[in-house]
Amino acid sequence: MKNKILLIIGHEYRTRVMKLSFLLLTLLTPILFIGVSILPALIMTSDTKDSAKTIVVIDKSGMYESAFTNDENYTFLFLDGDLQ
Repeated sequence: MKNKILLIIGHEYRTRVMKLSFLLLTLLTPILFIGVSILPALIMTSDTKDSAKTIVVIDKSGMYESAFTNDENYTFLFLDGDLQ
């Protein structure tokens, strides 16, 4: 009886685990997870550090112009109407 169970387990292992699709997914899934976790970090560090970013602020009331100050990283451009 024990020998028959081992025979069935061996057959199931060979037919399911040794499939090409199972082997490929077993190898590619960790690579995919690593890529998904590293890709945002690479995108964030690929920006140029030397140039200041310009941020357009639409403030029709003019109340928030004093809240934003320009520095070496950001330049704020205030508009009192639409972008067009």
